[in-house]
Amino acid sequence: MNHTHIPKYLASPRKTKLPVWLLAVLMLLAVGTGTAVAILTGSGEKQPTTPGTQTATLQSQHTQPTIPEATLPPTVPPTTQPREELPTEPAVEPTTEPVTEPTTEPVTEETKKPGKLTFHTKDVTLRYLGESFRLKTGEVDAKDVEWLTDDGQIATVFEGYVTAVGKGTTKIRGRYGDQEVTCIIRCNWTQLKLKESTLRLTEKGKGKQLTLTLQNVPQTVTAKDVKWTTSNSKVATVKDGYVTAVGAGTATITASYGGEKVTCKVTCSISAGSRPKYTAAEAQSIETYVKSGYPYSPDLQALLLKSLDWNLDSGKPTVLIYHTHATETYAGSTGGALRTEDTGKNMIALGKLLKEKLEKAGIQVIHDTGLHDLDYVTAYDTSRKSIKQYLKEYPSIVMTIDLHRDAAENPNGSQVKTTCTVNGKKSAQLMVFAAAGYSKWKQNLALATKLHVQLEREAKGITRPLMLSGKHYNQDLCTGGLLVEVGFAGNTLAEAKVAVGVLAEAIIALKDGAN
Repeated sequence: MNHTHIPKYLASPRKTKLPVWLLAVLMLLAVGTGTAVAILTGSGEKQPTTPGTQTATLQSQHTQPTIPEATLPPTVPPTTQPREELPTEPAVEPTTEPVTEPTTEPVTEETKKPGKLTFHTKDVTLRYLGESFRLKTGEVDAKDVEWLTDDGQIATVFEGYVTAVGKGTTKIRGRYGDQEVTCIIRCNWTQLKLKESTLRLTEKGKGKQLTLTLQNVPQTVTAKDVKWTTSNSKVATVKDGYVTAVGAGTATITASYGGEKVTCKVTCSISAGSRPKYTAAEAQSIETYVKSGYPYSPDLQALLLKSLDWNLDSGKPTVLIYHTHATETYAGSTGGALRTEDTGKNMIALGKLLKEKLEKAGIQVIHDTGLHDLDYVTAYDTSRKSIKQYLKEYPSIVMTIDLHRDAAENPNGSQVKTTCTVNGKKSAQLMVFAAAGYSKWKQNLALATKLHVQLEREAKGITRPLMLSGKHYNQDLCTGGLLVEVGFAGNTLAEAKVAVGVLAEAIIALKDGAN
């Protein structure tokens, strides 16, 4: 009987424990050759082989078994006894938890965290027209701020840049979300300054450059950028600050720039080459009316021909107009009333007109508008106090004129009215009133004769006889003191104004004196 040779180390009755790896190799070999190998169990009993199968030949116990390289056939045929496969755990692939990157939501107007809006200053002064200043806005971009100005005529603002456009004070406001901040803007400067406040020119066609100072303005600005104007081009013209005399009179020169204005009063005393010169014949033609109690017999011809040396357009106040009986008025314009406190209808109105005409000729005038006759009895005492005060305040005054109107009744009780025609207009007549009996009274009378004659030269028939009085009537306070009656109570205010126009021309003719 054929027996399979079992090596001793396999057939030994001793309990032999094989390595697990060796058992696994032997099983693979047995499966690969299609034979069943009797393997000794732990008891050492021989296991019978299965009939009809080939027997695996084992090497001698004296030789270490050669273990062929285990290879897996393309197809593994099934064994007679299926192997019980051990349950295996499914392979677990190593996994790495995905790293979550921090995400940032897109920034929108709704999600953006608002920054803090601040101005780096609360009060700014701009020193010249067009000066600009930038307001810093803290954590906020100036382009994102809503900008407002309280007064666009003073300062404008664009993205934080504030620009001065005019003088004054305003506020600039910045708004961002629910935040609002403000800054005070002061546009305060003195741009223009004239060295000359007055200017006197004596020769036609000649002139003088005004000295203009431009302060707090860009260096590119010059006098040519300033607007120059004249109030009377018949008296004086101006170009780039150069003033030229055109004719006799006064004019106001104005320089304007950036809302600022400065002025200079120009007086042009252009002489025709001679002062008024009177004749003996004119002296003889002077009609006089001697007031009761007048004891003097002056030589009117000598007084008229005596020279008058003064200058009424010296650039300082030289004439005082006042009214001892200021409330006197004209019944022809008031429905019969002889007095009124309405300064538009009484002697104040005539004084105002005379002042305007004299000043246009370059004569500076002080006009006292006090109502001295509210107490008629003390009127001259009251006006005397005013005259003395003005002479003290303005020592340059050389002529005082007390402007009145006369009054007399006709036999039927109506008010007397005398008129003449001046340039086609009906005019009231004028009467020059001269006092005597005080120191230097003849100087006043000499002036009175010249004014009387000059009035007739201006308008024939404008005068009534020269009144001579032994009372002072405050003329003793000034050697150029006169009293002039403008018409009668029966005249109208319009007729009186025509007469005042002639009076103004006569005084202007004497402003440089007389030969």
